[in-house]
Amino acid sequence: MKPLVTIITATSNIIENDRKDTFVQMIESVREQTYSEIEHIIIDNDSKDGTIDLLKDKNLTFYSEPDRGIFDAFNKGVKHANGKYIVFLNSDDYYHDKYGIEKAVELLEETDAGFCFSECDFILDGVTYQWEPNIYTAFRQMPFCHQTMVCKKSLLEKFQFDSSYKFIADYKLLLEFMLNRIPYAELKYNFVTFRFGGESTKDILNVAKSIDESRRIYKEIFKDLYEMSDTEVEIAINAASFPVALEKILMKYFDNESLYIDAFYEVHASRTNTIPDNNLTQEILSRKTEENSSEIDAFLEKFKAILSFVYRLLYKNLNKADKILFVDFLLKRFANIDTITSREQMFFDKVFDMTYQLYQSRENENTPVKVQIESKTANLLSKTPIFGSKPEKEQELMSYYEYVHTYVLREYHLKDFEPTNGQTILDCGASIGDTAIYFKLMYPDSFIYAFECDDENYEYLNANMELNNFENVATIKAFLSDTNDDKQLTIDEFVKQTNTENIGLIKFDIEGEERKALKGAINTIRTQKPILIIPIYHLADDCYQIPKFLKSLNMPMQFRLKWVEKRVWGMDCTLFVKFL
Repeated sequence: MKPLVTIITATSNIIENDRKDTFVQMIESVREQTYSEIEHIIIDNDSKDGTIDLLKDKNLTFYSEPDRGIFDAFNKGVKHANGKYIVFLNSDDYYHDKYGIEKAVELLEETDAGFCFSECDFILDGVTYQWEPNIYTAFRQMPFCHQTMVCKKSLLEKFQFDSSYKFIADYKLLLEFMLNRIPYAELKYNFVTFRFGGESTKDILNVAKSIDESRRIYKEIFKDLYEMSDTEVEIAINAASFPVALEKILMKYFDNESLYIDAFYEVHASRTNTIPDNNLTQEILSRKTEENSSEIDAFLEKFKAILSFVYRLLYKNLNKADKILFVDFLLKRFANIDTITSREQMFFDKVFDMTYQLYQSRENENTPVKVQIESKTANLLSKTPIFGSKPEKEQELMSYYEYVHTYVLREYHLKDFEPTNGQTILDCGASIGDTAIYFKLMYPDSFIYAFECDDENYEYLNANMELNNFENVATIKAFLSDTNDDKQLTIDEFVKQTNTENIGLIKFDIEGEERKALKGAINTIRTQKPILIIPIYHLADDCYQIPKFLKSLNMPMQFRLKWVEKRVWGMDCTLFVKFL
C-alpha cells in the first residue's frame, strides 16, 4: 500500500493579493500528479476577501482561523495532516512536472531518508532560472528551495517550525535536521517552480529583518558547539566564513571535506562580491592592454562572483599550456576579445577556403563529401547547402562544425585521452553522424552507440551509417537526461538494459543538457571509468559546474582542454577527463 502524502498550502486573502490565477495553477498542478495517494490541505489566515468561497468552489479541504505567520500555518497543517510524508507548496508556486511526488516517495521509501530535496525552477522578474541544490552550503545559506522538500511527518512533529522566526524558520528547521544528523537524499529530478518574492524578499525592510533573524540563528543554533561573538556572526553573514574552530566541527557533518570547502568558496564569492586574488585572476589581468582594458574590467566585474570556484574546480587542475588556453577561451567567449594569433588566423582562413571548395565541388546537395582520418576514408552526407556565392564566416560554420572540427582539427581527439580500440564508445549528441564516422575510422573494432534526439539530424545519422555500411554501429533516437520516462533516457538505464560493458569513451555534445546527462551516467562512470569528452561552453557556468559535478564523484581524475573554434564566436572549448 502506497504511503499517503500531505501537501500543505498556506493562504491569506488570495483575491485581495491578486493571486487567484497562480493559486488555481498551483491547485491543478497538485491534482495532475501521477501519485495517487495525496491529500491537499489549505491553512487559511482567516481571509475575508472571497478566498473562502474560492476554496469551497475548488472543493479543497481547508481550515480558516487567524495565524501568526506562514510558519505557524505550516505547523497547524502538520497537526491536521494524515500523510506519512509532508510537502509545503506556497499559493503561487506549482509543479511543472506531474511525476515529481511519485519519484520523491519512491526515493524516500527506498532510502528511508528523513527528507529529500531537489533542483527546481524559479521565476524572477518574468525570467525562469534553475536552482541547483548544494547540501554542503547548508550551514551558510538555504541549500535548496523548501518547496522541493518532501519530509517525514514524524520529523516535523518532533522539531516543528519555530514560528517566532517570521522569515527564515524553514532554514532554522533545516539546520536542526543537519545538526541532529537526520539522513537526507537528493532527488535528481526537477519538478517544482516557485515565484521569487516571498515575505523575506519582497521589500527592503523584510530583507533587513531576515538578516536580523540570520544573526539570531547563528547565535542560537551553534551555541552548544561554539559560542560565536557578535563580530564572528557579522563575518558569517557577510562573508559566509566561520571561526576555524567551528569550521572543523561543522565539517564533520559531511562525508566529503573537499566539497564542504568548495561550498565555502562558492557562497563566500557570492557574498563578498569581490574579485578573488588567485592565479586565474592574475592571468586575466596580465592580458590587459590599452585597447581591451575596459572589456577585461567589465568581464572581471561580471564574473567576479564565480572566479574563485572556477579557479579551484578547474583552472588550478590544468597544466600550464591549458591554463593559457582556458583564459584565451574565457576572454573570447565572454568578453569578445580576440585571442587568435595572426598565424592561427591565416591557418583557419585556409581551412575555410579548403572546406568551401570541397563542399562546393559536390554534384548536388545529396552528394557526400570524402572525409579522411590518417589513411582511412569515409563518406559524409552533409546538411550544408551549395552556396550561390562565397558565404560569410557565420554561414560557413555549418560545414565547419561537421567537417573542420571533427576531421581537420580533430576536436574529439587528445593524446593519452583515448579509448583502446575495441572498447565501446557512446557518442551522445551524434548529430548527422560525423563524429560516429570519426570514431569508427579511429577505432574500427569498437562498438559505437550514436545517440541523437533531433528528427532531421537522426535521419542524416542513419543515412550516413547506411552509406558507409559500418558494422557494430547502433543509432538510438533518445533525449539523454538524468531521469527515465517516455521522453527521456539515462545512460545508466541504457547500459543496464543493453548490458553494455567495457565502455572506453563517452562523448557529450547535447546543447546545454550535459549536466543532466552526466547525472544520469553516475553509475556507469563510477564502474567503468571511461574517458569523458564534455563541452564547457554551452551554458555560462559550465566551466565550473561540470568540474564541480565531476569532483563530487570523489574519484581521482585528470583534466585537459581542447579549444578549436577561435575564429568567429569562440565556442567549442572541450574538457577531456581521464580517471586515474
